[in-house]
Amino acid sequence: MTSPFDSLEFLAHLTPDQRKLWEAPPMVVARKQVVVSPDLPNNDVFFVLKGTFEAKTEPESGKIVFYRAIGPGDLFGELAAIDGGPRSATVTAQTDGQLVRIAGADFKALAEKSGPVAMWLIKRQIKMIRALTDRLFEQVAYDVSTRVRAEIVRLAEAAGIENNQADIKNMPTHEVLAVRLGTTREAVTREFSHLGPPKAGQPHALHLIEKRGRDLRVWNVEGLRRLVRDRTTVP
Repeated sequence: MTSPFDSLEFLAHLTPDQRKLWEAPPMVVARKQVVVSPDLPNNDVFFVLKGTFEAKTEPESGKIVFYRAIGPGDLFGELAAIDGGPRSATVTAQTDGQLVRIAGADFKALAEKSGPVAMWLIKRQIKMIRALTDRLFEQVAYDVSTRVRAEIVRLAEAAGIENNQADIKNMPTHEVLAVRLGTTREAVTREFSHLGPPKAGQPHALHLIEKRGRDLRVWNVEGLRRLVRDRTTVP
């Protein structure tokens, strides 16, 4: 019988005594619930069992800056736990979900006392830095259309590619994608129409993708990758 805790790779690096931190019932969260933010005074660490979350900042100017999507098996809140600094972003539930909540002091003690835990955390931070570096490059080097295509490729890779095709479940809305990519919902919608099946008034649509309810079928992942490679242009 499988357990939701099986999705936490982190547990493999713990001793039986250290695993006791996970004995508390999971924390249940509702869609749109803010879990961490600079305004909430705690430095707890959260591991995702179920649901999807987003880390972003919303400065007074109103320009939302997206950092990353967070799903099952991932964690957030570890930076404040390790360095004692303030939260650097707000994490909000995009769906209903379940979290494992660990006190920041307990998490820091694990990282300090366990070599495997520390190395796991270092590798995870490197992976996150690489992902943020890629996003920064895209913001500078890609036009809006290419950013949309690169994001679809990224989601397809996460969903799993088979025979050059992928099914992205619960595809983010155009509004959510616009925030992630630093553009407008209308621009995202236009690009989806261009990449989708031909319609009246759009005979030259590429038919590389197709919406299926809340999901997205990517018919030609390599075709999208090729479009991204061919249009690395400064907007």
